Amino acid sequence: MENRWHERKPVRINALINSNNMMINGITENIGIGGLYLTIAPGIYLQNKQSVKLSLLNKNTLIPVQAKVVRIETNKIALQFSYYSPESLILLKQLLNEENHLN
Repeated sequence: MENRWHERKPVRINALINSNNMMINGITENIGIGGLYLTIAPGIYLQNKQSVKLSLLNKNTLIPVQAKVVRIETNKIALQFSYYSPESLILLKQLLNEENHLN
């Protein structure tokens, strides 16, 4: 059963997770105002409910947010946003309103 409150759109952009001073690269699968789902390299260890800092790179714009790990799979994780600045929220909304989501 899905617990999402916001629609997610298929968006493929680079993401960088900072978790306990470890940097993890990933590619988003989908993004919404409430969170995202992304692919990471196999063998990366994250804990459920762990808080992370996340940076999304859309074209040449960096969108920083804070998130919590809500689901872990073999090489994919789901993150729920826990905080973003008003500026990051504007950039996130612009990203979601773009016509071509899959790059």
